[in-house]
Amino acid sequence: MKKFLSKYWLYLGVFVFAAVIFVVRVVFMITPATVETGSMVPTLPVHSVVWVQPTDTLEPQDIITFRQDTDAHSTTHTFIGYADDGSLITKGDANPVADVRTVPLQMSDVEGKVVWVTAFSAPSFWESFRGMMVFVIIIIAAIGIAAAQLKYKKDLRKEKQIQQAKNLASAPV
Repeated sequence: MKKFLSKYWLYLGVFVFAAVIFVVRVVFMITPATVETGSMVPTLPVHSVVWVQPTDTLEPQDIITFRQDTDAHSTTHTFIGYADDGSLITKGDANPVADVRTVPLQMSDVEGKVVWVTAFSAPSFWESFRGMMVFVIIIIAAIGIAAAQLKYKKDLRKEKQIQQAKNLASAPV
């Protein structure tokens, strides 16, 4: 029984963790991005995972994640302000000067504002479709395992009741 309960709590913990991540990603539209370079050190260590929420407004010193059509990966830098033409000015905290771009950064390029940072090394596949599919498979597996464990427990309880009923029926009166 103790062994079952420890497994039950493990599966429940995995399920709750998966459910929380699902709610964060789908309901609150917060998505992860990985800091791949040292341009934001010491504010954001390399390989940190930043959690980004879409936004329509920016204030100077907001840390934002953006991607231009010419970029292969998203970039996370500090928003400094607006240029005269209305484009956005950003700067990596470790860089001595503001970012220089051939194509001005527009608000439509901004994926969102950083709302949370997980400052540890983590794989960047959580940003990809494959990472989301792995996540969904983990959720489904956790639900399946928990359901199987609950059914097993129910079957054991039923078998025990049948055995007790047989013992009572065969007992001398």
